[in-house]
Amino acid sequence: MMREILVVDGYNMIHDWPPLQKQLGVSLASARDALVDMLEDWQGYTGVPVMVVFDAHQVPGGEVEDFSPGRVNVVFTREMKTADSYIERMVDELEDQRVTVKVATSDGAEQSLILSRGAVRMSARELYEDYVRLRKRKMAELTGRVARDHALEGRLPEHVREKLEQMRRNNGL
Repeated sequence: MMREILVVDGYNMIHDWPPLQKQLGVSLASARDALVDMLEDWQGYTGVPVMVVFDAHQVPGGEVEDFSPGRVNVVFTREMKTADSYIERMVDELEDQRVTVKVATSDGAEQSLILSRGAVRMSARELYEDYVRLRKRKMAELTGRVARDHALEGRLPEHVREKLEQMRRNNGL
């Protein structure tokens, strides 16, 4: 079975996802943090590792990578290097390792390029809709679990439930 990874063009998502557009009004850093939080949720829902890449090509300094086990991997490109070029390099490297690479970007030229290199493309809108759908499903599961856990039946020992069921059947309830 091939492994899979989602590589995300960070600023592309920030400028497309409605809650992140609102965060931009606060600060770019808070929008980045919110995106990473949302991607960590998506990673938890799907089990697919995520790498988010942010352009830092106009900021002096070297490339910064934060690869923490079990967390979303965050990359800030080095000076004079775009997120697109970093993503393209990652697609090439990961394809060589027999990893299915899905790239989330709404940049049309980048989509064409990564498709030609064997990666799967996902638009910013598609990823956001997937995130919302998975989050709703998880919330419904948790809500149902909480309701069941708070029901009297869920808190009674098995022998008491059996006795009550026997009483119910004998009384024709």
